[in-house]
Amino acid sequence: MKFIITGFIALVFCSLTTAQKILGSQLPKAVTATFIQKFPDVRRETWRKQGVAEYKANFILNDAKTSTLINEQGEVLKTETKIKISALPEQVTSGIKAKYPTAKFIAASKIHTAKDSVRYKADIKTGKKNFDVLFSENGEFIKS
Repeated sequence: MKFIITGFIALVFCSLTTAQKILGSQLPKAVTATFIQKFPDVRRETWRKQGVAEYKANFILNDAKTSTLINEQGEVLKTETKIKISALPEQVTSGIKAKYPTAKFIAASKIHTAKDSVRYKADIKTGKKNFDVLFSENGEFIKS
């Protein structure tokens, strides 16, 4: 019986900590106001609640898949836009190849952070393993 109760509690906890789809009408007013101000031409976005107090919108902007993460106070934490692999800066491509010489590029994104820094994320494959790597715009490794 203890096993069943523990399993149920774990299941409930996991469902609460994952991103949950929500309607635009369920957003805090600060989130809505910021989104409209930053992306006035976007009309069809989908929203997910991330964690306790962050909201992620997925949408198309200038023909590119884009997402933005906004906290409940209306602060944009980051905006990520899919880009072509060929659009990665040379320093980033060189940095990735230096750290992962056998890497094959699968996808790429440009990320604007709340601190006005730009980062690049690349989905790469080495051998049979796929993973994301994060680099500064100067080609410095941040994390994988």
